[in-house]
Amino acid sequence: GGPPCSDIQHHQFSDKIFETRDECCQALGWIDLDLCLMTSQSGGGEGSLEPSNMYYADYSSGNCLKDCEPGPLGCAIAPPPIALYSTIKECCDAGQPWVDSKYCTSRSNGEYSNGWIIDSDYGKCAKDCDPTGGPPCSDIQHHQFSDKIFETRDECCQALGWIDLDLCLMTSQSGGGEGSLEPSNMYYADYSSGNCLKDCEPGPLGCAIAPPPIALYSTIKECCDAGQPWVDSKYCTSRSNGEYSNGWIIDSDYGKCAKDCDPTGGPPCSD
Repeated sequence: GGPPCSDIQHHQFSDKIFETRDECCQALGWIDLDLCLMTSQSGGGEGSLEPSNMYYADYSSGNCLKDCEPGPLGCAIAPPPIALYSTIKECCDAGQPWVDSKYCTSRSNGEYSNGWIIDSDYGKCAKDCDPTGGPPCSDIQHHQFSDKIFETRDECCQALGWIDLDLCLMTSQSGGGEGSLEPSNMYYADYSSGNCLKDCEPGPLGCAIAPPPIALYSTIKECCDAGQPWVDSKYCTSRSNGEYSNGWIIDSDYGKCAKDCDPTGGPPCSD
C-alpha cells in the first residue's frame, strides 16, 4: 500500500501499537513533534525526506544549520532523527544550551557577535569580530563555543579581576599583546628583588616593560602594600626609588643594629 504503511511487515510482538499518529509521535519525546508527524505521514526516511526549512543543532560547529537544500551558507539536509526548531534562537537555547548564546546565534547567521572575549594569554579582552579587520578583533578565529562572550569591553575586563582594570581596557582597545604593548607608566611588583618597577621603556633605573598579565598600581606605595605585603614596606619603598631607608636593622651576627644606608659610606651603615 506504500506510505504511511511500514516498509516491511510488522512482527515485533511486544512493541506498543498506538491508536493515532499523534500519540505515537508524542512517545518519541526526543524527536521534534512536527518533524515526526510530517515524516510519518509521507513515509520519509533517510534519503527521501523533504527539507523542512527549520533549524537543527550542529554539535561539531557549535551553531545551528537550516534544514534546506545544500548550497546557501548554513544549509544542510537534517539527518533524521533529529530535533528541529522554528528559529535560530530556539535552536541555540534548547538544542545547544552549553554553547554561549551570542556565539551560537551569530555563527548560525554567518556573522560575528561583536561582543568581547577573554584572552587569558595576554591578560586582556579581544573583540569577537573578523580577525582580518585587525585590532581590537581577536588575532585568531574564536572557536571556544562555551566561553562567555561579554556585551562590552568593560564587562569583560571586570571579569579579569587579577588584572589592573585600566591596563586591561587600554590593551584590549589597542590589541596589545606580547611585543606590542605600550608602557603604562604604572608600577608592578618585581618578586625577585622585593621592590616595584615602573612599566616604562627600559633605560632609566627601575624601568622595565611589565610582562602581561600582571597587576599594575598607580604609586610605589600602593604597589608595595598590595603587591608585596610580605616585604618590609620601608625596604620596598626605598629600593623602588633607588634609595636606602636610613632606618635600622638587626645584625644578629654581632648582636647589634646597623643602619640601612649605603655601605660605601662606612659605619654605622650595614656592611
